[in-house]
Amino acid sequence: MRRENRRFLEDFDALTPTERTRVTKAAELLKGLAEAEAAEDAADQQRSKGISRRHRQLWTASVLISLACLIAIVGISVSVRMAPTTPDPADTVVTTRDEVTRYLAAHVPAPVRGTEPPVFIPTGLYIQSVEFTGPYTLEISGQIWQRYANDLPNDITKGVFLPEAKEPPTLKEVYRMQLGNEEVTRWTFHAALREQFNYSRYPLGRHQIKLRMWHPDYERNIYLTPDLGAYARLTLLRCPG
Repeated sequence: MRRENRRFLEDFDALTPTERTRVTKAAELLKGLAEAEAAEDAADQQRSKGISRRHRQLWTASVLISLACLIAIVGISVSVRMAPTTPDPADTVVTTRDEVTRYLAAHVPAPVRGTEPPVFIPTGLYIQSVEFTGPYTLEISGQIWQRYANDLPNDITKGVFLPEAKEPPTLKEVYRMQLGNEEVTRWTFHAALREQFNYSRYPLGRHQIKLRMWHPDYERNIYLTPDLGAYARLTLLRCPG
């Protein structure tokens, strides 16, 4: 390096004053360009650090917001799913024999002299499958059983009638058995129903399926009553039937 510096000085001394001035100005210009380039590189590095830091902050905020939304969705879904079923205000829920007796006494008209006295048929229902075939249509299948006392008129039709079924339901008798002073008959059934569902709270809403059952001789004074004794538990949360 000393030899190169010495040689440079000797060459520089050999130049004319005008040439020396030009070389000095060129050296100062190169030095200024180098300093400007170094400053620009430093600014680019600082700017890059700021951008990367901002990107990390945005990514962190995005991940936190996504996790909060996911936790909220899961929490709402679990709370809606685990919430107890709320009966329709227009419905009357009966879970004891006393409630059934009071309901029948309040709604079944008193018999008129010369007419057939009211007949009550204990009826049970067990739903095995429900399949939605459309937004307002569904197919339901399961089992239905009835208890007919031996002292009832022989001309009473046995079975059920589903007034809201799109077509006559398929009823297939499974067995018929004599138990004490009554005959128990069980059928499997399959029916297509059309319901009026409210989708205003979709996808968190719940739909209530109404399976209305009448006795085939509904023009007579015959009524179906729930066979509460056939169910092991009648708590609504246990979904009896």
